[in-house]
Amino acid sequence: NDMNYIASSGLLFKDGKKRIDYILVYRKSNIQYDKRNTFEKNLRAEGLMLEKEPAVANPDIMFIKIHIPWDTLCKYAERLNIRMPFRVQSYFRRIKKWMSQNPMVLDKSAFPDLEESDCYTGPFSRARIHHFIINNKDTFFSNATRSRIVYHMLQRTKYENGISKVGICKLINNGSYIAAFPPHEGAYKSNQPIKTHGPQNNRHLLYERWARWGMWYKHQPLDLIRLYFGEKIGLYFAWLGWYTGMLIPAAIVGLCVFFYGILTMNASQVSQEICKATEVFMCPLCDKNCSLQRLNDSCIYAK
Repeated sequence: NDMNYIASSGLLFKDGKKRIDYILVYRKSNIQYDKRNTFEKNLRAEGLMLEKEPAVANPDIMFIKIHIPWDTLCKYAERLNIRMPFRVQSYFRRIKKWMSQNPMVLDKSAFPDLEESDCYTGPFSRARIHHFIINNKDTFFSNATRSRIVYHMLQRTKYENGISKVGICKLINNGSYIAAFPPHEGAYKSNQPIKTHGPQNNRHLLYERWARWGMWYKHQPLDLIRLYFGEKIGLYFAWLGWYTGMLIPAAIVGLCVFFYGILTMNASQVSQEICKATEVFMCPLCDKNCSLQRLNDSCIYAK
């Protein structure tokens, strides 16, 4: 069960139900508590849930865990025009059935059935929420989308009166907080083999099936990369894969030219004449302390 794993990994609030979407870190000894209190009060007013927890190793460090509820997610997803799946495309599945087996193609049995991969998408709207494919409210918005929405709210929340007194970045710069980051889904390694026990989370799955030298010949799991890291990172790796693929023809031509040069190295008349010119001397390379050179000294370079 995914939620049981998340709970055991410390990725939930103390109640064991609310997922941690973002984490703020500050020092108790820092005197900017008025700015923090105002900022956190405004975050709660915007609909976020906050829970504080002290660090185990350093009592001066305090963590603020942030959870974004369903209603707030829907409100900001609509404001940001985030595209979400709303109807299945059946013809994609028919095309996949016609595809022959290919060793470069990903092992689909190892990857989750992503909701968005075979669906039309459209800007999310609370008024048309019944048109969207919502099998589970906890997983409808990906972790990357949840973190993106929370970050959007953190960037636009005030901590003091004034037009410019807004945003988590300025609070980090002035020392009110020392860090702000979204948590990973859990460990990327497991003591159990993935073939027999399956992946613990998407991060573990990406590590085993993508971020390894042994997977160099496989197509990239772009849907899962996009789901975990977000659209920008997914688009980057899609472009990188296409760019690398376009280099293959040039690499093949380069190898052909290289091997042709090796095979015909001793057949060049000019190279043979240079290599046999044992009695021909070349001018020195410098005016002082440089001796004459035989022409056949450059035999290897000529070949």
